[in-house]
Amino acid sequence: MMPKIDFADLYSAEIQAEISALETARKKGSKEQVFGILLLIASVLLGFFLFQVNTWLALTVGIFLFVFAGRMLYQAAKVQTQLLDFFKSCLIPLMIKRIHPDLIYNASGAVSQNSFVTSKIFHNSIDVFEGEDQVKGKIDQTEIEFSELLVQYITRDSKGNQTKNTTFKGIFFIADFHKDFKGETFVLKDHAQKLFGNMGTFFQRINGLRPELILMENPLFEKQFVVYGTDQIESRYIITPTLMERMVEMNRLFKGIQFSFVNSKLFIAIPFRENLFEPKLFKSLENADYIQSYFQILSGCIGIVDTLELNERLWSKD
Repeated sequence: MMPKIDFADLYSAEIQAEISALETARKKGSKEQVFGILLLIASVLLGFFLFQVNTWLALTVGIFLFVFAGRMLYQAAKVQTQLLDFFKSCLIPLMIKRIHPDLIYNASGAVSQNSFVTSKIFHNSIDVFEGEDQVKGKIDQTEIEFSELLVQYITRDSKGNQTKNTTFKGIFFIADFHKDFKGETFVLKDHAQKLFGNMGTFFQRINGLRPELILMENPLFEKQFVVYGTDQIESRYIITPTLMERMVEMNRLFKGIQFSFVNSKLFIAIPFRENLFEPKLFKSLENADYIQSYFQILSGCIGIVDTLELNERLWSKD
């Protein structure tokens, strides 16, 4: 069981002083970005107006404003880089170490494409695979790894125009389940039940991309998830009543979460719309709730080991 971390104590003791020094730079950078954008617009509008009067005057004023705006936007970009460096090299590693000291953070690392494909949670082709913010290590007896991922596939219309479609954007989590499963089990979002009610079971059964539908005996779980597996007995052995309750609990914290049990591993896809663990130029760093939101995401991901009781060695490898 991981120790509980009091974020308020951590913030006041180790984070607040560092953030206060950067907040002045952030405010200046946000103002420079706003004024820079306004000057770019002004350079175009004023240049167009003056062009009707005097071409050289229009070019002179337009170029001057454009260059000045560019300088301001460059300075704002430098501040954004400074904030990003603080988050990636200081703030995020600090929070991870406080949550669990045995975990390693790699800002440019990511879960591999092979691991993502192995999970079989998603079936779309992969044309874009990007990742960052990798956390990796061992919690007691359980090896874990997770990172942000952006996975997309490209479609083309009749004219050859390309469109990028997002298969998954969020945090992808992997843990060693310490059992050699012979089959595969998938716990996925239940779209059919939500759209078609009791008729949803019919559509779930005819899903040609998945193995056999497995009906569970927890009504709340059944409303949120649909289970497929290659072995009914093994899937029920894995998805215990307690595990179902904990999956429902996790779905409250991470809406839209999906699971798979493949090759002795547990894979979890946690969707997020925004890029995580990156500062926003127009968001005050002195807002403790803003910083705490990142802490809660990290705690929630690392805490999956406790939430799903992965260190409870109910099974052993063959």
